[in-house]
Amino acid sequence: MRQLKQCLGVDLGYHTVKVVELALDRNSVRTLRAASAPTGANPAMSADEANQAIVAALKEVIKKGRFSSRKAIFAISGQKVFVRRFRLPRTSEERLHRIIQYEARQQIPFPLDKTILQYEHHDLPEEGEVEVLLVAIRSDEVRNFMNVANKTGLKPLAVGVSSFALFNAYEFMSM
Repeated sequence: MRQLKQCLGVDLGYHTVKVVELALDRNSVRTLRAASAPTGANPAMSADEANQAIVAALKEVIKKGRFSSRKAIFAISGQKVFVRRFRLPRTSEERLHRIIQYEARQQIPFPLDKTILQYEHHDLPEEGEVEVLLVAIRSDEVRNFMNVANKTGLKPLAVGVSSFALFNAYEFMSM
């Protein structure tokens, strides 16, 4: 698979859209250009009208900002995502998965069958435990978000949680 050399980071905010174009060099990431614009969306609008305003603002930002890449990593609002961190006793992968599913049913405030659920765990050897980061979002939220993203004319490569973006950038830069 060819390595990605350049892409856009896109934050489709309700009030403002933000775009940054990044280039990956050997050991660093360079910002090529960045731009933002207000969407004009307001609470009196229907959801469809607000989404149209967001898409129009993004298309205008891309045009005026002269972004060359059409591949994009989108950020979904952290307010729409359920995040929990907890510890569990160290056990087999299969049993850990079952325990995490049980914990998810206890903690997530919406039905798991209508949820996209992911988790990551890190071993804490000195404590005999694993630390789990559980992230969930309702499937309809992702579907609605992707409907908007697909109308932008960009090619979505990934969707991340906006509140994790700074951490992910730090982790990438310290590799």
